[in-house]
Amino acid sequence: TDIIKPLLGRMRPKLLGADGLYGFQPFTFHADWNSMPSGHSTTGFAVAFALMSLFPRWRWPLIVFAIAIALSRVMVNAHFLSDVIGGAVVAGATVSGIKYIFDCKGWNCTASDPFSHEKKRIL
Repeated sequence: TDIIKPLLGRMRPKLLGADGLYGFQPFTFHADWNSMPSGHSTTGFAVAFALMSLFPRWRWPLIVFAIAIALSRVMVNAHFLSDVIGGAVVAGATVSGIKYIFDCKGWNCTASDPFSHEKKRIL
């Protein structure tokens, strides 16, 4: 997320209201132009997706948690809706990639007992 933000240079919503600015200015490192993807949304969804893979029965409360974080960023005018959706996509891709690597290495856990010692230990 921290690499993508300055590459895209997405303007924050507060500039739309204050200066009438809207759009992208790639390779900008100022915080006012680093809105996409939302870091808070990326973190919230990454935690939710990671915990969902360990505790699938908790998927709905975890999704509600992540959506609440994402919507709060839109409500306080820190991000556009597309910024928080972008954060969710980055989180999903990252967690899926890490899960794929763990599965290929045989470091996966069973759904019924995520901390089972019968399989290879994660660490």
